[in-house]
Amino acid sequence: MINIGNIVANSTISIPFNTFDSNGASVTVTDLVAGDVHIHKDAGLTQRTSSVGITVSVDYDGITGNHLVTIDTSDDTHAGFYAVGSDYDVRLEGITVNAQTLNVWIGKFSIENRFMRGTDSAALAAVCTETRLVELDAGNLPTDMATLFAAIQSVMTTQMTEAYAADGVAPTPAQALMLIQQVLTEFAIVTTALTIKKLDGVATAAVLTLDDPVNPTSATRTS
Repeated sequence: MINIGNIVANSTISIPFNTFDSNGASVTVTDLVAGDVHIHKDAGLTQRTSSVGITVSVDYDGITGNHLVTIDTSDDTHAGFYAVGSDYDVRLEGITVNAQTLNVWIGKFSIENRFMRGTDSAALAAVCTETRLVELDAGNLPTDMATLFAAIQSVMTTQMTEAYAADGVAPTPAQALMLIQQVLTEFAIVTTALTIKKLDGVATAAVLTLDDPVNPTSATRTS
């Protein structure tokens, strides 16, 4: 028996099955019609009362012993039989194979019985509404990403205003970057004083005091 799995409502499914003789060789099936296909709902005795929407293909594609049952779950001839949240078992009754009458289970499926629904996770379902999901569709997502990239590019290409945090004060990102740049490119050392210059190369941005004028191993900002 084949488990088709969880399907979307109103889908059409196909259940393949094979028939053999007592020696294991493939043989055809006789007397198989749509009315021989019985579909049970939710492991109960309730069966579909109509064969409309059910198609059987004996010796599918001309191959002896290979058969196909197709079920259109959008057909509502038996009103309300196919329903979201239900499981279905499919069997054949009274078919003839190698002169023997057989009753066999061939497949099973469910209709959105394991999909997220509001009763399973109300909070998650509320977030994943159709309106919210459309915000991520092919039209909006590229636009949102382009806006984000443009904002990043603007930050990376906009000239910063020169500024430095006072000694002992937490800097802004711009102040921190500015001081790092200047300590690497504009400074002067006199004995134990390391003076970091501003962009003009003259004004003082900060002063570090070294622990030794010859072989310093540490520095402390003093202004």
